[in-house]
Amino acid sequence: MDTLTENVVAYIADRYFSLTNKFIAQILMYKILALVDFRSVSEVGIPCTSLEYWADKRGPVPHALKRCDDSALLEKRPVSINGHDAQVFSCKNRSGIDMAYFSQHDKKLIDETIQRAVSEKWDAVTASEISHKEIPAWKIAYDRPYPHKMSYSDGFSASTTEAKNVFPKYLKSKPDGRLVRNIKKLNKIASLETGWNGDDANSFSDSFLNRVRAILLSIENQPEIFPTAADSIQMEFDGKKNSYLEIQIRDSDTAEVYEVSRNGEEYSYEIVASEQTVSQTVRRFFHG
Repeated sequence: MDTLTENVVAYIADRYFSLTNKFIAQILMYKILALVDFRSVSEVGIPCTSLEYWADKRGPVPHALKRCDDSALLEKRPVSINGHDAQVFSCKNRSGIDMAYFSQHDKKLIDETIQRAVSEKWDAVTASEISHKEIPAWKIAYDRPYPHKMSYSDGFSASTTEAKNVFPKYLKSKPDGRLVRNIKKLNKIASLETGWNGDDANSFSDSFLNRVRAILLSIENQPEIFPTAADSIQMEFDGKKNSYLEIQIRDSDTAEVYEVSRNGEEYSYEIVASEQTVSQTVRRFFHG
């Protein structure tokens, strides 16, 4: 389980406990996560977590979470529920939850789903039935031959321009927590207004950010990304032996590159600001 997903699961466990004074059952956690992720995809084109789901008889199951060990934020505890052995999740460190991994949309979806579960008093059976009804991809995957892996594309209907732009390309790759994080960060950058740096930095156009988003979706090794007051998005990659790659994407046909090789040599050059050229540059940096 990656850091992004760990923070989301810990937040759900903590929020549920604060509303009910009970630890959240494993099956209920699975269904809340699936409902949140598939609804997020339908609304903004990308899930809240990097989890993959399989269609079990009782609904969607994220195998990565099923097999996870305790972590700095989470603990799984064996319990007996209605005479049956079960497991619950508890948040070990509320102050350790990093809300930087959450967009406003993420938090809204998660809070709404938890509140609904509490208000409607969901148990494992209720949550499973709701996931069957509200996630069409479950039935499609369950009717397939074993192992019934679910796809976000099954039953997908994009309700926003962003979803239509992002989702088809996102489908081509396995969910990656760093990619999800970067797409969410771009969503936050899109909300920046002129003067966001306390001076005279410009805001970023939707068309430019869509180009950056498409480039990120084409890159195998995800960078750290930052907006700059020079009207660019800066991508930073750390390689082996202190090597470093920096790519400045601007609203133009070229991108500026600064590179430090493994033997300490420095290079500055320009490349075509296309998905293919940027991804090739990153691939060469990491793999030679």
